[in-house]
Amino acid sequence: MKFSPDGLWIATGGRGGDIRLWFAETDVVDSVFRGHTSWIITLTFSPNSQWIASGSGDTTVRLWDIFSGTPGLVLYGHSSCVESVAFSPCGQQIVSGSEDGTIRVWEESTGESRIILDIDHPALSMTVWYSSGGVQIALVREEGDCLELWYGHRKKVSLPLQDKGFVQFIAFSHCGQWIGLSSDDSLRFWKWKDATREWKCMLKMGDFLKRVENIAWRPGTLEFVTGTGTSSVQTWRLFETTYGEWDVKLLWSADHTGFVATDAVIDNTVGLSAANRRLLEQRIVRDWPSYMDNSDKSHDDDSEQSQDNYMVLDDQNDNVDEGHGEIQDDSDTE
Repeated sequence: MKFSPDGLWIATGGRGGDIRLWFAETDVVDSVFRGHTSWIITLTFSPNSQWIASGSGDTTVRLWDIFSGTPGLVLYGHSSCVESVAFSPCGQQIVSGSEDGTIRVWEESTGESRIILDIDHPALSMTVWYSSGGVQIALVREEGDCLELWYGHRKKVSLPLQDKGFVQFIAFSHCGQWIGLSSDDSLRFWKWKDATREWKCMLKMGDFLKRVENIAWRPGTLEFVTGTGTSSVQTWRLFETTYGEWDVKLLWSADHTGFVATDAVIDNTVGLSAANRRLLEQRIVRDWPSYMDNSDKSHDDDSEQSQDNYMVLDDQNDNVDEGHGEIQDDSDTE
């Protein structure tokens, strides 16, 4: 699933190969797009919210015009499942990552592509993200012991994963300051720390009944949506407590079976059944109002400020744009 940059739409894809376009504030489906011959693994919106790019188990990337409802180009080049897609900030290029171990950059107007990275051993899970500084990739290999961050064709960081498990999904926030990762029955979040110029794991949530199969960040906020193997959907918000620690609040839930999680705040959550509220309260015993005093801030100001403050690494070999704090990739990508 993915939010549109203008916040008006949510796009979801499923095992049947269909893409559904929802009004973000309701449960009404506006459009359904068909064309993939296998399940939808990944999708994203263009910066102007007009186009959806989707990647599938059929090895293709497809473009869809949501304004006219018509399909666009079909992009062929990968030899295995497409795991992640992202538009460039200008919307004229698309980057995709595949199980075949390659990262490709496509021209939106012609469909031509080039390989910018060929990973030696294909990743268990990966995501690609396109800032104005270039392509950024996060991946976990089969060993499952670390999260690797790449900038263009160069590996920059390996973040250790303390407990190994099957990594289902990785997602950059829109501001580029957060990474969310789901593995087995837990979620973990890393934040970029400007002061120390490093990524730090700030929060872990656990005890989901089923794996979290998708994480979608809402633009301009620190809210995100999760979807699990039980067909349940939840909306959450990251916040900083009065003690300077980060935590997460459950805002809304739509669950068709059972939903259990720990290490979160559930006060005033919308859509919880009485049974699920009792299950959660057995594991979550914090009182929201007394726990923190800055709940309504949501750190939107931190999120908006970080739009112009992307990831920076202290490496003498990097060319850094001091105005925006971005790594200028000296490869042939934008």
